[in-house]
Amino acid sequence: MTTLRLAVVGHTNVGKTSLLRTLARSTRFGTVADAPATTRQAESLSLFESAAGALSLIDTPGLERAGELLERVEAQPQRRADGWAAITAVIDDPAWKPAFEQEARVLREVQTADALIVVIDAREPVLGKYLDELALLAACGRPMVILLNFTAGGTSRERDWREALARLGQHLVVAFDVVLADWPSERQLYERLRVLLPAWTALFDALIAEREQHRDWRRQTGAQRIAVLLLRLAAHEIRVPQGDAAKRAAAIEASKSWAREQEAQLVETLVRLHGHDLGLLQLPELLDADGRWTADLFAAETLLRAGADGLGPIAGGALAGAGIDAAVGGLSFGTGAALGAAGGALVALRNPLKLAWRRHVGGEDTVQIADTVIRALLARNLGLLALLARRGHGAVQPLAAEPAAPDIGGIWSAIRSRLLAARSGGAAMVDDPESAAPKAVAELTAALL
Repeated sequence: MTTLRLAVVGHTNVGKTSLLRTLARSTRFGTVADAPATTRQAESLSLFESAAGALSLIDTPGLERAGELLERVEAQPQRRADGWAAITAVIDDPAWKPAFEQEARVLREVQTADALIVVIDAREPVLGKYLDELALLAACGRPMVILLNFTAGGTSRERDWREALARLGQHLVVAFDVVLADWPSERQLYERLRVLLPAWTALFDALIAEREQHRDWRRQTGAQRIAVLLLRLAAHEIRVPQGDAAKRAAAIEASKSWAREQEAQLVETLVRLHGHDLGLLQLPELLDADGRWTADLFAAETLLRAGADGLGPIAGGALAGAGIDAAVGGLSFGTGAALGAAGGALVALRNPLKLAWRRHVGGEDTVQIADTVIRALLARNLGLLALLARRGHGAVQPLAAEPAAPDIGGIWSAIRSRLLAARSGGAAMVDDPESAAPKAVAELTAALL
């Protein structure tokens, strides 16, 4: 299999390693830090393989003394006829070899590469030292695409850079930001490379198609995992003897612990689905090291943030008058809605008469997860799903705010009947909704997309 080798080059600390992480969907490649000269040796990354060939990216150390080296190169008599020969005459010269050791490492990788991705920090002004780097790289005779990094923030000088690059005859330019997983920008990078390297058109076509398929798969799978947990929460119940306060309290705590653990497992699944690592995700204000939300699922503030104070239950109407003060416990004695009991976080049931029979004849109360809690879990994990889909794998700054909960009013209206039906799904629905109710899982998944 033939391999296309692209060297990722540029000034020190412009986000080269972060770019490779984001393109590879992996936080495990290289070392990323907000400090210069983090990468000291070239490192190769196999990005993609297909029948059309393979694509390998080479992460290189940052250029630091390009201006000084360019002066020596321009003094060489052969520089106009053979730029690379002029460069090697300097970097192989014992008198200059120690001074340009790092530049030599970069340029030797450039010489063996098929093309270059030149990364520029677009927040920086257009300075002579950066133009010297471009001139030095151009002297190597390799085709290049310019990637303007960190363009999403308000401090970007993208327009200045585009004008300066146009004056240098560099028109294959891509705006990017390695802290974001921005598929349109990534696709544009591959399209620019396809123009630059027409012999590799089939490879880039296959890469774009694979990335789009994987992106859709992540969205579908993430929504499906959330849908499955919603059904499990709706079906969960613990029956306790009527009037046994101790067993009732134990059932409430057991249900809360179970729901928290299920949500933690969901979070871990969503994080891994997007190629992140909980230990490296940098969300200290949102998730702890075990993947649990720092804001408890059953806390009043969590339910308020999800709009629980204005919610009705799944079947509608039964929570009228209960309000947030009645719902903050997040659990329900199912008999409440049927029998008109006041207080407690109520849920509406599909068959109140059957429940009333259980209450009076069977002598049981039923503890279930309130729909206010289910909605709160839905809102914040849909927000997390959107955050993960947008967070680049090269991001090193922690997020200090919870993702904005999406407006789920329409979603909730679309899925409430399915959740109501799940209330009577029994143990099979709790254990394995995908087997017990595949149609319900499919419908909820579609509603969440």
